[in-house]
Amino acid sequence: MLKRILRRIRSEPETLSGKTLALSAANALGMLSNLVTPVVLVRILSKHDYGVLGMIFVITSLFHSIIGLNVNNGAAYFLPRKELSRDATLAGIMAFNLVSGGLALAWFVWFPAPIEWLFRSDSLASYTWMMGLILFVWNLSRGMSLVPIALGKSAATARYIALTESTKSLFILTPAVVFGELVPIVIGFLFWSMFRAAVALAYFHFALNVSLKHFDWTALRRILAYAIPFGITGILAVVFQQYHYFLVGHHFDEEAIAVLRVGTAQLPLLMTIFESSLNIAAPEMARLQGRRDYDGMVRLIARIFVKLSVLFVPTLLFLMLMAKEFISAMFTSEYLAGLPIFRINLLGILTMLIALDPTIRAFEQLRYFRLKLSALTVLALVALGNIVVNEFGLSGAVALTISARLLVQGACLLRLWPLLGFKWSHVRWLSELKYVARGCVVAAVGALLVRTALISAFGPAETLSESWAALVVLCACGAVFAALYLIGFEGGLGLGRIRAVSGIATTPKP
Repeated sequence: MLKRILRRIRSEPETLSGKTLALSAANALGMLSNLVTPVVLVRILSKHDYGVLGMIFVITSLFHSIIGLNVNNGAAYFLPRKELSRDATLAGIMAFNLVSGGLALAWFVWFPAPIEWLFRSDSLASYTWMMGLILFVWNLSRGMSLVPIALGKSAATARYIALTESTKSLFILTPAVVFGELVPIVIGFLFWSMFRAAVALAYFHFALNVSLKHFDWTALRRILAYAIPFGITGILAVVFQQYHYFLVGHHFDEEAIAVLRVGTAQLPLLMTIFESSLNIAAPEMARLQGRRDYDGMVRLIARIFVKLSVLFVPTLLFLMLMAKEFISAMFTSEYLAGLPIFRINLLGILTMLIALDPTIRAFEQLRYFRLKLSALTVLALVALGNIVVNEFGLSGAVALTISARLLVQGACLLRLWPLLGFKWSHVRWLSELKYVARGCVVAAVGALLVRTALISAFGPAETLSESWAALVVLCACGAVFAALYLIGFEGGLGLGRIRAVSGIATTPKP
């Protein structure tokens, strides 16, 4: 299996499932490398310093999402349709990334007051210029996430991700282990951003032979006309999806941020599969919409929903059941205050099952719909945020943003309904979900029985606050859950059905 995955990364897959698997495999290689990073950092840094580092990661990630303004996604729209020349499109994207990154650097260096007001931490002020520099350098590599895919070279993006993500922990953990202090860790993050940018720029220059000399104002104006409405929508979406960080950062101290960071810990494998699916779906949705093949678009949404559900739904269920053991094993019992936050945040997995974002982007006339919807959502969050966080604390802040995400997904689905012409007959494309449900029921019963037996063997429940005991229970229950899920899914022994449904086996192109 590993040889097959690596082979998919080295050569261009023929099917959408194969392309998604290649990107997911590349991200998985990076995920395995980065999985140890938070586990080590929480054991080296104090809760205060881990909270400050969490702020730095959150701010740079948020602003990296914001300053892109969706311009890079223009590659997925224009390159498959060939409305603009390839070189002019790519040069325009490169120029925009350079300018937007430079503006972010200038803002963080010369006008950091709004950021320091939003995240009330005296310790954060000395890192603002470093965050600006990280943003500038990191932004130079942004195009690698979509440009090769839009050109039909998803294997190039997969190789890039495998290389850069698998080395991220090396750049961060080496100074953490050697020095044990916050400043060297942030410098390591900066060096990783520089490495990532160097690889991306080398690909654009040597593999695509594109540089700023191909820049054309007409092409950039066309890209911006398409991208800016979606870009502003994206900014608002980032705000409401991560609004709990703004609330907690403004109302609580660094240690609360550390707890929030643990409670909202992302599951790298799920995130990489989700992002890979959307990146692959975006140009395909554009092609289908260009041919007015709305049944094909609905079928693609359904197939993505089923394929993601095969992994995402059992993962959600297992972590709901084993949340205490997961936090104790990964982050130590010192962070068990994040347990209710973790369970609430897990519900966000449900918003990742439907590929609505690339579908809406395929309809140029809908660019203002998401903008209006996101603006209304942000206004509602601002109106309710202080009330909710004062009444319910950290858990309330997270519950507010998860609720907003679920409501937005529902509104988007209702808006797409008449455009795509959903029919009851389309439900047949979701028929394989019955195997997921059967597998989850069987696996949950088995894992709970094993958990009960192990807790009885270890003694009082408080024993699980020890990381080693929690890890034993987590691994044992995880092995039983996975085995029983596969058996329940297949209706017996074997892997044929799950390979076909999940797309690990070769499947027809939608």
